[in-house]
Amino acid sequence: MMIRAGGDQYHSRSGVLTACARQTILMIGLGFLVASLGCSSAAQKPGRKGLVSRSGRYAARATSQRNPNVYNDFVHVITIHDEAGCTLYKDPNSEFIATLAINAAWDAEDRLWLYCSDDGSVWVFEVIGSQWRKERWGQSGRKEMSRDIYPPPALYPND
Repeated sequence: MMIRAGGDQYHSRSGVLTACARQTILMIGLGFLVASLGCSSAAQKPGRKGLVSRSGRYAARATSQRNPNVYNDFVHVITIHDEAGCTLYKDPNSEFIATLAINAAWDAEDRLWLYCSDDGSVWVFEVIGSQWRKERWGQSGRKEMSRDIYPPPALYPND
């Protein structure tokens, strides 16, 4: 391959690559490099940060995805990722209907709380052992779980 110094073209046996094509190839290569760094093979990087926990160690995001098992087809899927952007948890059984509002807030213990406007249910996402888990806390302000934890006041919408 021959390169013209200071030129806008690379010359090769197969033809000429324009500066635009060079940039495209470079960006694709950088994309693969960035995707392979920082996360394990099972993790994924989100497009933006999301709602960051108080400690700054975690961030959560809700995205709308199709779920044919739920009325209305689309649900909010909650993902939690670390500072490097690696996905730590993705809700595999979300039934939070995407056309209805959800509120989310982190507490001081790095637990993510979710309030669903559909039925007033409250859910908590937390690390137990080394795994993130989702558990129903209660509904309409009434605690149903046996553990003595409570959602932060910021979770509930202002009336």
